[in-house]
Amino acid sequence: MDLDPQANLTRLTDATPGQQPAALGSKLRELTISDALYGTQECGSAVVEHGLVMQVAVDSGEYWSERLRVVPANQDLASRGTDVFKGADERLAAGLQGAAAHADLVVIDCAPTLGQLFMAALMAADGVLLVSEPADNSVEGLPRTMQVLQTARGRRAGLPELLGIIATNVPARESRAAELLTFMRRDYGELLWDAVPRRAVARQADGGGHPVRTFGPAGRAATDPYAR
Repeated sequence: MDLDPQANLTRLTDATPGQQPAALGSKLRELTISDALYGTQECGSAVVEHGLVMQVAVDSGEYWSERLRVVPANQDLASRGTDVFKGADERLAAGLQGAAAHADLVVIDCAPTLGQLFMAALMAADGVLLVSEPADNSVEGLPRTMQVLQTARGRRAGLPELLGIIATNVPARESRAAELLTFMRRDYGELLWDAVPRRAVARQADGGGHPVRTFGPAGRAATDPYAR
């Protein structure tokens, strides 16, 4: 699921959203996660509809597994991030009810922000994997992210579980990055997974819309840390 208004996941997986007329006689518009959330609960006084998210899922592109379905996003999702009525951050959980009948695993890809959409993901997820580059602004943001996670866990009796933290895009020789990794190991201990090194193959895969693992040994080396 692409829960980022920039829709990078949708682009990377070459997922083409379904379409429907925007209004009688008008041009077609894309059906995305924004529509599913809006349909689940339009406003605070609206009746909550359940199980709408998987209705907007589509096939991924030709280079991806036929088992991979994508819940796409577009810039319309930014509007859902500004909805602040009571229950807005619980719409995603309601929309995902029944998803187990359609998928073995649902992965929610979030934007690197701590707004309403991120909280909605925390209110729906069973587990969370945090990703951070060894850069000052990213590492400094981790404590705030942990606070938001704790808020969600307080509302959900300990869920979602924190699965770990991955340091990604780690440069091979950079003293500041090494120093920040040391700080992360000190602060987060066993929660910190093996670091993912910066590799050109990741940019190649991104540019070509291919899975990284299809790029031979270099691609597998870039993804193996996630298989922990």
